[in-house]
Amino acid sequence: MHLAAWARRREVVVNVTRTAVGDGTSPAWRGTAHAHLSRQVLEFVRWFRERVPGFADCHLTAVADRVGVRESRRVLGVQGGAVFADAIGCGAFPIDVHAADTPTLSHTDSVGAGYEIPLGALLVPDVPNLLVAGRCLSSDHEANGSLRITATCFVTGEAAGVAAAQAAAKAVDPGELDVRYVRDRLAERGARIRLPRGNAAGEAGRGVPPGHRG
Repeated sequence: MHLAAWARRREVVVNVTRTAVGDGTSPAWRGTAHAHLSRQVLEFVRWFRERVPGFADCHLTAVADRVGVRESRRVLGVQGGAVFADAIGCGAFPIDVHAADTPTLSHTDSVGAGYEIPLGALLVPDVPNLLVAGRCLSSDHEANGSLRITATCFVTGEAAGVAAAQAAAKAVDPGELDVRYVRDRLAERGARIRLPRGNAAGEAGRGVPPGHRG
């Protein structure tokens, strides 16, 4: 359970519901999942009222408007380690992997000082002129457990947008771009692109998301 509270507003946000799915790319399971998760929400409201001091009079204000899928398709891009010559941003969220076939947490792991994200992870070798960002970028299951969070999706989304603009301006495929142009523009926008070299060298291979593989 993850809980964030605003005492002055008397509001609490709870991140707790979960259900196992089969094929996350198929829409067939969503109706059943929505009903199951809705029951979980009501069960937790009752639990808070009965078991948690200070919540006896709590009520449900809002829930998510759709079922969210933690992970499904990813593209196949590059292989490598935690430091990349074509880095376009950094990530630092701990690896947080949830089992796909049961409603349980599989495992968590630290990423130390963080890791770099390569431009190559946003490219699709078999589909020219296409960039991806967010959860579907090239990563293996372990790495996606850190990359999938909102803040890192912002990082890759901004980089994909900048790279697309650069490619259009230069009339080239994104894969043909000189990453220095992309990094320069991202730096102008205030993005943190590289890890400090000392941290990068010290943390490689120690709990850092493994090679980015689709």
